[in-house]
Amino acid sequence: MNDRYLFRGKRIDNGEWVIGWFCMTDPKPFTKKSYPAIICKETNFVETIEPETTGQCTEVEDKNKRLIFKGDIVNYDLLGEPYIGIVKYGKFVQDGSGGEYGGSDCLGFYIERIKVVLREWEDGDDVEWREKDYQKTVSILEAEKIEIIGNIHDNPDLLNNN
Repeated sequence: MNDRYLFRGKRIDNGEWVIGWFCMTDPKPFTKKSYPAIICKETNFVETIEPETTGQCTEVEDKNKRLIFKGDIVNYDLLGEPYIGIVKYGKFVQDGSGGEYGGSDCLGFYIERIKVVLREWEDGDDVEWREKDYQKTVSILEAEKIEIIGNIHDNPDLLNNN
């Protein structure tokens, strides 16, 4: 089965991450409320998960050959410049012109920039041009040298813009 059909989420009972195929469960017969669950890829057991932790696989691997999921926090390069961002899914603006032209509306997995990474030889004044809005979002397929450094659920401290 293709990786694009994989999801991950944190189990409700113990908080462990599971990866597998998304489904919905009914915890009690004859009730109308169902809960998100994942059929665990490793065990084939159905695991009920915390809804807010559900994230679909992008089908893209980072530089360490780990699958990237929605909600991952990543280091990435864009045209050779380093950034940190969050992997998301939805409508975004792609601007491959470096701000010269208006961006294109796109739908899919993308990285939303949260930080400009300074190199050893740079200071804040050197990177002002990299903080422009035209580089705020980028298709996950356009980003280079992607490396997962955490996720929004386990590592919210990485989201601080310091």
